[in-house]
Amino acid sequence: RKWVSKKIGFSMGLRLSVSYIKMVADVFLSCLILILIVYILFNTFLFIYNSKMIADELSTAEKLNESIYNIVIQHDTGIALEDMNGLSILNTFGEFELPHEKIPVWFYQKNGSIYIMTKNYIIRQDGNYQIFVFKDITLKLIEMGVLFVSALIMGGLSLLTIFFKGNSTAKDALKPLAEMTKMTGEIRAQNLNLRLNVTNAKDELKELVITFNNMMDRIEAAYNKQNQFVSDASHELRTPISVIQGYARML
Repeated sequence: RKWVSKKIGFSMGLRLSVSYIKMVADVFLSCLILILIVYILFNTFLFIYNSKMIADELSTAEKLNESIYNIVIQHDTGIALEDMNGLSILNTFGEFELPHEKIPVWFYQKNGSIYIMTKNYIIRQDGNYQIFVFKDITLKLIEMGVLFVSALIMGGLSLLTIFFKGNSTAKDALKPLAEMTKMTGEIRAQNLNLRLNVTNAKDELKELVITFNNMMDRIEAAYNKQNQFVSDASHELRTPISVIQGYARML
């Protein structure tokens, strides 16, 4: 019986802790994924904006080629310049292939590094051009990966702490229920006067204890009435039976 009461308290406490951990884990992972999406979108938007600024700057530059080389050095980027027919005019990045003409953003891998590419247009008096700006995002990806792994480790440690702390708290909260289980297992016909302790119960458990004790009062009263009835019936039947036994002996 002791093992049963402990098992009940442990299983309920464990289930409560696991349910709470699942809820916290879902919220944590949702927030982490949301933060990563916002981080990626923000950096992508920032790069597209910078690429647009480069295209606007080159649209008003006096010496196009010289300005491109200066931007490549200053912004640490790769730039490919083509005319509207796709003929290459200047390329500091190297060979690349567009997946589709209408895709303005794409990713490339070169020499172990990952680059993001944006496509813009330059409108000048001497003609219109297509400009492709390449930016090395390898360090950004590594930084994002380190942050993600660190967040997972910290989140995992936090969840473990919450699990053990929550399990301990749930056990303490369910301790009165285990005591009730133990006490009800000890109630027999010989000790129907036993009652559960109300002082250790709280909130809904206290109401449960009071209801159970009231039920035991009714059961005890009914049992006592039954015993009294059996005792009275035995007493009333004892005299006629004795008379019958006496007549039987005389015969």
